Amino acid sequence: MSDLRVIVTISETGDCVFEVIGQAEATLRQIGLAVLYLEKAKRYLLDLEEAIEPDMKMVIKGEGDE
Repeated sequence: MSDLRVIVTISETGDCVFEVIGQAEATLRQIGLAVLYLEKAKRYLLDLEEAIEPDMKMVIKGEGDE
């Protein structure tokens, strides 16, 4: 089974472009899983967008940061 890579590009206007690499060798199961993961990511990003207020800054700490 070969790897399937999906590149997602989202513009500032919200347009979304999907580029599938390895599609010729990919099985239908792999493509189906990729679509499911993209749907999960979409829901996560929409939830995150609703949770963050426009004037709020996000701070992400790495390991060892206090």
